Amino acid sequence: MAIEFNCPNCNAFYRLDDKFAGKMGKCTKCQKAILIPFRSTAGPDKAAPSAGAVDAEALAAAAFAEVAPPPEKVAEAQAAAKKIAVTCQHCDFKFEVDASMAGKNTQCPDCKKLIRVAKPVEDKPADWRSTASNKPSMAKSDEPVPSGAWETQRKGVSAGALIDAGAVEEEPEDDEDKRDRRIRRIKQGLYGFALLGIVVFLVSYLWKGRQEGKQEKWMDKAVAEMEDKNEGSKKLEYQAAIHRFAGEYYVRSAKNRDDLTAALKFFDRSRDDLQKLPPANPDRNAMLIELGLAIVVCGGDSKEIGEERRLPWDKVYPLIRKCLDKIAPTESELRSRSMRMLTRRLTEREQAMLAVTVARLCSTDADQSEMIGRVGIELFLIGKKDLAEQVLSKAPEGQSPALTALWLALHPDQDLPPKNFPHVAPPPAKGAGVLSRESRLAYAEGRALQGRMDDARRIAELPGGDRLEAIVHVAAAAVDTGRADVAAAVLEKLAETIKNDSKGLIAGSWLMERGVELAARANRLDIAQAILDLMKEDATKAWAKLEVLRIKLAAQRKEKADETWVEIIEKPEDASLASALARAEVARHNAAISERAYTKTVEAMPKGTIRPFGYAGTALGGQDPRPK
Repeated sequence: MAIEFNCPNCNAFYRLDDKFAGKMGKCTKCQKAILIPFRSTAGPDKAAPSAGAVDAEALAAAAFAEVAPPPEKVAEAQAAAKKIAVTCQHCDFKFEVDASMAGKNTQCPDCKKLIRVAKPVEDKPADWRSTASNKPSMAKSDEPVPSGAWETQRKGVSAGALIDAGAVEEEPEDDEDKRDRRIRRIKQGLYGFALLGIVVFLVSYLWKGRQEGKQEKWMDKAVAEMEDKNEGSKKLEYQAAIHRFAGEYYVRSAKNRDDLTAALKFFDRSRDDLQKLPPANPDRNAMLIELGLAIVVCGGDSKEIGEERRLPWDKVYPLIRKCLDKIAPTESELRSRSMRMLTRRLTEREQAMLAVTVARLCSTDADQSEMIGRVGIELFLIGKKDLAEQVLSKAPEGQSPALTALWLALHPDQDLPPKNFPHVAPPPAKGAGVLSRESRLAYAEGRALQGRMDDARRIAELPGGDRLEAIVHVAAAAVDTGRADVAAAVLEKLAETIKNDSKGLIAGSWLMERGVELAARANRLDIAQAILDLMKEDATKAWAKLEVLRIKLAAQRKEKADETWVEIIEKPEDASLASALARAEVARHNAAISERAYTKTVEAMPKGTIRPFGYAGTALGGQDPRPK
């Protein structure tokens, strides 16, 4: 059988007998050594045989005779001559491929699909020299794998690694396969996120339930210990304070109507306890304000109201009124204080105008305009000037210092309200008449709210028995409007006035308490202490110290409070309601930072009287948001 091939150097064509296969010789044309292949390699693109091909064969045979080729050339030629028979598994088409394609993918010439070329099985006897030394043929080798070498005992190799190495050709994907794979991966990702979300929710739910259980335990212990008859008789004001804490806690944790109803009963019990105390009792009146402010928590948004775990606001303000209208009319400073604090608390809940409703319902004919004006001034000070205008437009006719001061605050470029506005008469010219209390209060505070501090101080400090109240109003305006320099000077004058005036200090004790609060807010603790030293009524003095403590806690929300902060108010053996409330404030502050931070201290408090306040504060602090 003849072998047809071309010279790889000059492309000269040869047709030789297959007996010359695998031998070396010289090309008769270019005289270069070539290897005669084992089978024909000439294709359609090779040179066609010439007419003298037989002569060329004779010449080539003579030229190539007895030339020994290199062994590696012979091996390459033999490998190239081998073919592997392949049958397509898709269309059964039979064809051949080079042996070098063994184990690789190739394309069927007929159906054009990729198929795998099987490796030829070599039928030769097993060689004992190819097995592991001194081990069975399938034993695992303990020899370390050289760096960069493949580990032959590994279970498998990733498809990506085979494709990168060129051992496997990646099968082309159509658009539909790619889309399906992308959708599948997206679904897998979504399933993973969903599973993670479920795990996080369960952990959070269990942790929250555990924390709520611990907090409820503290409040239950507070109520049980305060109501335990075996612990001795309890003062009504102490019971009222614990019931007020319990009402706030259980409203905040209410999940349905029954929970809310049970919580509201604690507020009712607190109010009933306080009404049994004498009207002149300072703790009674101060606690009525605390209770009224706490009831604000009962109001909710549309969702909370729909779930019946909060009350509509038209049902909340009557409950607040029932507390604040029990403050004796003679306690004018406390009644003004209740309106100031309630206005700010309701504004935080976007219910500011309800304060006007409460002021109208819980005031007398004599002080209704004053209470409503006090609401308007607080709205002005917290930047709600539009609401302050509404208060002024809806105020009842009648002259009052607060409404006149409010009008001046809203018209800073005016000296006097117009004649059609029922206002207090201005201070008389020097030496022209007597300065009334109403005129002093209205224009001292009004000028201060206008920013005309020199005029305000001059009017407030004019001779007369009402100087203390006017100076307090000017100091409050200076502190609330950020005039720290003016506030310090006015507060110093306040302390001097109190020191020089020995008349009526008992009746004006709540004004002095207000002065202590303002000095603490202005960070003038020296002035606050000076006023405290002048206070003669112990109960009101303790409430003033409590306000200082609250301001200190608010300024250091991330810092753990020390027990000595409470002892500044009173020694444990002289404990009053204010000092007990201070224990609750410190416990609440520390529990909001970390519940464990104060637990041991609470357990060590005196049983029956003080410890319930530590329990209550810890429970409420656990509900409060963690300070950031």
